[in-house]
Amino acid sequence: MSRRVAAGWRRSGGVVGWACLCAAALCRAQEWDGKANGMREYPLGVLGGRAIVHLGKPDFEVTKLERGEAGDKGGLLEGDRIIAAGDKKFEAYDNEIHSGGKGGPKGLGDALDAALQGGTLAVTVLRGGEEKKLRITVPKWGSLGEAWPTADNPRLTAYRRGVCDHLDDMLQGKKGRITVYGSAATDITKAMAGLALLASGETRYAGTIRDLARAFAASETEQGSNWRTYYVGVFMSEYFLCTRDASVLPWLKEAVRLVQGRMSPEGFIGHGGAFPEAMYGRTSGFNPVGSGSLWFLALAARCGVPIQQAQWSSCAVHLGKSSGHDGAIGYCLGYNGGQDAHARSAQTLLGLCVANKQVTLRRSIGNYLASSPYSIREAHAYSAPSVLATFLALHMHDEKECRRQFALWSWYFTLAEQPDHSAAYIGGKRNNGGDEYLGMPHIMNAAVGVVLGAPKRRLFMYGGMPAIPGVAPGSLSPQLYKLVNGINKEKPAQTLKQLRGLVSLSPRGADAPSAVRIGRYVYREQVLPLWREVLEMSATGDLFRTQALFESFVQTCGRPPPLEKEIAYLEWLLSSPRGVAVRRRGSLYWSLVEKWSAEPRSRPLVKRRLTELGQDRNDLYGQIVEKTIQELEEQERQTKELDARADDAVEDTRKRAL
Repeated sequence: MSRRVAAGWRRSGGVVGWACLCAAALCRAQEWDGKANGMREYPLGVLGGRAIVHLGKPDFEVTKLERGEAGDKGGLLEGDRIIAAGDKKFEAYDNEIHSGGKGGPKGLGDALDAALQGGTLAVTVLRGGEEKKLRITVPKWGSLGEAWPTADNPRLTAYRRGVCDHLDDMLQGKKGRITVYGSAATDITKAMAGLALLASGETRYAGTIRDLARAFAASETEQGSNWRTYYVGVFMSEYFLCTRDASVLPWLKEAVRLVQGRMSPEGFIGHGGAFPEAMYGRTSGFNPVGSGSLWFLALAARCGVPIQQAQWSSCAVHLGKSSGHDGAIGYCLGYNGGQDAHARSAQTLLGLCVANKQVTLRRSIGNYLASSPYSIREAHAYSAPSVLATFLALHMHDEKECRRQFALWSWYFTLAEQPDHSAAYIGGKRNNGGDEYLGMPHIMNAAVGVVLGAPKRRLFMYGGMPAIPGVAPGSLSPQLYKLVNGINKEKPAQTLKQLRGLVSLSPRGADAPSAVRIGRYVYREQVLPLWREVLEMSATGDLFRTQALFESFVQTCGRPPPLEKEIAYLEWLLSSPRGVAVRRRGSLYWSLVEKWSAEPRSRPLVKRRLTELGQDRNDLYGQIVEKTIQELEEQERQTKELDARADDAVEDTRKRAL
């Protein structure tokens, strides 16, 4: 039994993952399998039709053409193999999840996005063994990504309306049955569709959004899985933040009670009930649900719903312990690979950004997302929701990086965009079973709708204007309105500086009282929470991580005058001889813990050096070494046990298949 298959079993989702693995084992002889090797079929964008890629080959085989659309009118035929577009030949398509759409998908998508500005697409096809060049007339819709995500353009507006019209029809029952996989899957799809309609900012969908929210509010929170609760909870939270419709608050309060009631004291949560204990063990949990629950609870708190902060923090800490050396949130403790971690990582980052906590962990996850831009859709069964969560998280964390990655993925959104501006499904290269459960065309339209909604700034997660006591948005000058509507969440020092500048220029001006109130809000909501993190870390005695947090705080918030004395004291503590010695030991401790995960062969040496470090009990690191060694060895034991269990399970499956 190969390690790759065993690892696949560990990363798969319980019973669903078991079924996926069995199917893969039975279909092993086939070149393609929907869950093992990914989606072989891609839409052709505005050309109208579909094509398949061939593994290892630089072509796109046209399998279906819509009569009367651009591809059909331009001379494409079913069976044609497109090998070049825009005078550029395609690269070979591979099954490497870190290569994005390399090959026909990216080649055609990029050429088509450029052609939509000029109105003509040049393609080269293989037909009957001979090359044939075609010039296909396409609409002059313009570029998709020139202004996104800061402003609208006509194509972006039309595309967003097309996907939202599809979702509106779906929610009104005009698209038939959403999914055959039960009410929980249907509700998840509806919730993400509602999120896209909210993001559009268009009043034409207000009735559908209101009806959906009130239908959820009338439903039982106990209904369905924890997946259903947190996805619906995210929609309901955003609905309340947009509308202030208090009728949904009882449901939100009950949903928070349910989620936190199912969360263990250690901070993990499974599909539902006691599932983590039964399937994953007390130390792993089910991190896709854990990260989603963190996300939902943070949004619910923004709505004023009381949550148990200690338990929320435990969940955040648990997820942080699941972070690999690359910053990715792994499938469970001890899982140190980020190849399918975008959804888990993005949902965790969303929760931390919404709550404005744990800057260091946010930066670590953000670095992972920035360093692996081509694997956004490879997210352990849920491809489209991963795209949705990743762009939301990047937008909250680093808008510049969000803009860069959207440019890298313009081919994806261009191929998905159909002649009627709705979105056709594009999956990942591996397991897309989760999208199938949610209804592939619907979940794709929902993901695209949320991503394209950024310029409207309607969602709280896209930087919608915060509710600041005493500040009426309609009474602000254009300059102050623009400032408060785009408060820099990563650099509050810049916002405070601009606000002070406005007041100093016109101390008795109409904007001065509002600018002062906004400044107090930024200090209270953005500066103080970060400073509390520094103090809380300092109180633990971990001066190494305190130094990192403090440097990050000064870089982000500057040196706010109200905190000057506290900042001076902490600087003295960190630079004192004792502080320097403790930080040096902390650096050694954390480097050894990291080395344990990154270099398994070095574990005997790491254990010996940790033991030596633990002989000095005068600081935190010496006191926790013994417990750290026990936890690391327990993780190693559980990993080996999971490997052995996976080997046995797959071997049994192989024998039954024979």
